[in-house]
Amino acid sequence: MPFAGGQVKTNGSFDLKKSTSHLNFQSTDIQMASFSKNVEAASNDRGLLSHFFHVSKGKHLELGGQLNAEGTLDTQSDLTVGEGSGTFKNAVLALNDGSLNARHISGDISWHDRKLRLSNLQGTVGNGGTFTLDGLANLKGLPYIDWTIKSKHLDLEQLSALMKLMRIEVPLFSQNHLTGTVSSMELKVTDLETNQIFRSRPFQRTCSTSRRV
Repeated sequence: MPFAGGQVKTNGSFDLKKSTSHLNFQSTDIQMASFSKNVEAASNDRGLLSHFFHVSKGKHLELGGQLNAEGTLDTQSDLTVGEGSGTFKNAVLALNDGSLNARHISGDISWHDRKLRLSNLQGTVGNGGTFTLDGLANLKGLPYIDWTIKSKHLDLEQLSALMKLMRIEVPLFSQNHLTGTVSSMELKVTDLETNQIFRSRPFQRTCSTSRRV
């Protein structure tokens, strides 16, 4: 059946007495912009994207590109748990004020409930920057992440906006202590409980950085 500009095939089972269901799905060429609008417009899914992203008041999240995905949805009473995997093509993750502008994103994603695994996500960010992102994130309860970000010509304020969006607290970046652009950087953020530890290879050929105090 058509959905969000693409096609979705489904099959599954329902138990009305127990109020449970199991659904298998396979989707092709889903348009992320249409998908986000459809999800947020559904009354029983209102605010779904807010489980994964924190968008500050007055800002609007923009999604774009295509997603091919397959997985399952299991429902019991008011609880829904999803599991699956997918591939992005020419995806967009941006904020309407321009503070985050990641585009031309390709790569793989898998999920279970609100645990996400990102594999070789590549794209552009800001004005001419590029990045590669691998790792996992658990956004249920106290968020934790284990990310490796490799980038060139990275605007540190774009990195700050991304971390705020994903609810990652690394004050050196998420609180805009550093600004400017670095020509090459490899950053690993790892902490399964507090998100307060990060490791980074030294910035290479820093173009322009400043520290806010």
